[in-house]
Amino acid sequence: MPYTALILTGIYDRRCWRTVETTCMQPGCQTQIQLHGYVELDLQRSVQAVLRELSAHAPALQSNQGMGRWSLHKKVERDPAKSPALVRILLRELEKVGSLSFGQAESEDLRHVIIPLLHTLMYVLTKATGITEELYQRTYTFCTRLLTLPTPYCTVALDCAIRLKTETAVPGTLYQRTVIAEQSLVNELYPYQERVFLFVDPELVSASVCSALLLEIEAAQEQQTPEACMRHVVSHALQAALGEACQAGVLHRKLQASPRCTLERYFHAVVAAVEQMASEANPSRAGYLERLEEIYSSLLGPAAAAGGRCGGKSGGRESVTSRHPELGELATFLGRADPWYESTVNTLCPAIHKLAQMPPCLDTSRAVDPFILDVITYYIRMGTQPIYFQIYTVKIFNDLSQNPTEDIFLSELKVKIQESKLLKDGFSSKRRGVAEGPGAELSLCYQKGLLSHRPREVTISLRAAGLVLKAIPASDTEDHTCLNVSVTEVVKSSNLAGRSFSMVTNTFRTANIQIQSQDQRLLTLSLDKDSRRTFRDVVRFEVFPCPEPCSGSQKSKTLWLNSQGQKEVETAKVKPRPLQMPINTFSGIVQ
Repeated sequence: MPYTALILTGIYDRRCWRTVETTCMQPGCQTQIQLHGYVELDLQRSVQAVLRELSAHAPALQSNQGMGRWSLHKKVERDPAKSPALVRILLRELEKVGSLSFGQAESEDLRHVIIPLLHTLMYVLTKATGITEELYQRTYTFCTRLLTLPTPYCTVALDCAIRLKTETAVPGTLYQRTVIAEQSLVNELYPYQERVFLFVDPELVSASVCSALLLEIEAAQEQQTPEACMRHVVSHALQAALGEACQAGVLHRKLQASPRCTLERYFHAVVAAVEQMASEANPSRAGYLERLEEIYSSLLGPAAAAGGRCGGKSGGRESVTSRHPELGELATFLGRADPWYESTVNTLCPAIHKLAQMPPCLDTSRAVDPFILDVITYYIRMGTQPIYFQIYTVKIFNDLSQNPTEDIFLSELKVKIQESKLLKDGFSSKRRGVAEGPGAELSLCYQKGLLSHRPREVTISLRAAGLVLKAIPASDTEDHTCLNVSVTEVVKSSNLAGRSFSMVTNTFRTANIQIQSQDQRLLTLSLDKDSRRTFRDVVRFEVFPCPEPCSGSQKSKTLWLNSQGQKEVETAKVKPRPLQMPINTFSGIVQ
C-alpha cells in the first residue's frame, strides 16, 4: 500500500510581551506580588506533575498521562513573562537532584529525571527572553558537573553546555537559528534549512489521525508566513539582548506596520549581528549589545528608543516571567531505554487518537493549539540522541538449485512449520520417509555469542515446532545489536503408555544463522509481523547483518618484505560494516 509523505516545518506562536516587575512602590503592588506568588506556585505544581509521570511508582493508567510536558510548555508559550520563573524552578529541581546524585550510588534511581528536566529547561531557554546572565551561568555550571557522570548524562550535558555557552555570549542565537532552519528563511550567514519527511503507514496510523495532522499543518502555515517569522526573529533578538530596555509593545506595533522590504532589511541586519558575533572565538557581549541597540534605535527612532532605555534602567528589578495504532516492540523498547521518550511519545498515543476523533473546530477566529504537530515538533527538536538498531538480511531458498530471494527485517523473523502435503494426501509418512511426530527436523548452524566477544560456530540438528528470531530484546539489559533466537524443540519420550512429545524452548544469541529443513516439511517465514512479507514453501534460509552499501568493496593494503628483502604489497578485502538504523531519542539508552 502507498505511504503518505508529509513535509513539516517548525511552527511558532511567539507573542511579544512586557516584563512584570517583582519590586515596586506603586499602588496595587501587594496584588502584583501575590500574583507573582501564584504564578510560581502554579508552575511548581506543573513541574511536580511532570516528575510524577516519570516516577516508577506512578499509576500505570492516567487520563492525562504524558500531557504534563505539553501543558507546562503551553503555559509559558501563552504567557512568555512566566519563562524566567519556570527556568528558576527547573534549575532548582535539577540542582537538588544533582546534589544527591553526584558520587552517591544509592541515589542513582533519581538520575532518570535529570535528562527530562534538562530538556524541559533547554526548550524554555531557547524561546524565552528576559533570562538573566546569572541563570544562564548556573545552568552552564550544572551541565559541566554532569560531565563526570556516565553516558548518556555526560553526552546530553555536553550538547547542552555548548549551546548554553553560545546563548550566554550572544542572546537569541538558539531561537534565531531554529526559526531560520525550520522555516527556510533565506540568509547567507546561516544557510541551513531543515525538512522533515513523515512516512505514514496506513496499516498503523488511522485516517482520522492523518486528517487531524493535515488540518493542524494547514492552519499553522496560514498563520506563520515568512513575514511573521522574520518579525519573530527580530523581536526575539532585540528583547533577548536588550532586556527591559526594549519596549516590547512599541516594537511589536512597529514591526507589524513595516512593509516587507523594511522587515527584510532589519531581519538581515539582526541575523548578521548574531551570526558574526557567534562565529568569533571570544565574542564581546558589550559589542553585541551595542550593535543591537543601533538596530533598535533605527527601527523605532532615536526618541522612542531612548525613552525605552531610560524607563528600563531602574535598579532592583527582575523580569518574571477509528483505529488506535499499537506501539509495537520497537516503540516499547525505546520507552524502556529512555523514560522521557516513554512519557512524551508513547503515552500520548491514546490522547492523539482521542483528539483525532473529535469534530474539527469551525471557529476560525480562535487560535487552536496544534497538539499533534506540537508533539512531533518537540520530538524533532529535542530528540537528538540516536539508538542504533541492526538491520538483518535474510536469504530465502525455495529450491536449493535456484538463486535465493533476499529481504530484510528489523525486529522479528518468525518461522512456522507447514503441515505436510504428503500427510494431507493420506500417504503413510513412514513409507515416504517423513519422520513421525510434530514439527520438522532442522539443521542449525550459527555463531554463538560469548561474553569474550569471540564467536564460536555451532552446528546442531533437532526437531522443532517453530522458531522466533528477535532483533529487539525483551529487556533493556540485553544486547540489541544481535539476534535472540528462541527454538521450540520437540522432545520425544517413551513410557509404558507409548511415545509422547513435549515442547521445550531453548534460547541463544547470535549474529548470523543458517537453518535448513532435513525432511520433507516446508517452512513459512514472516518478517516484522507484516502479512505482506510472508514467504511459504521455504527449505532453507540464512540470516546475517545487512552490510552497508559499497562497504564490502573496500580493500586494505599491507606493505611487507619478502625473504629476498623486496617490498611486496598484500591486498585483503575489508569486512563490510553492518548497516544500522538510527532512531533518535531524548537521551539514548539510560542504564
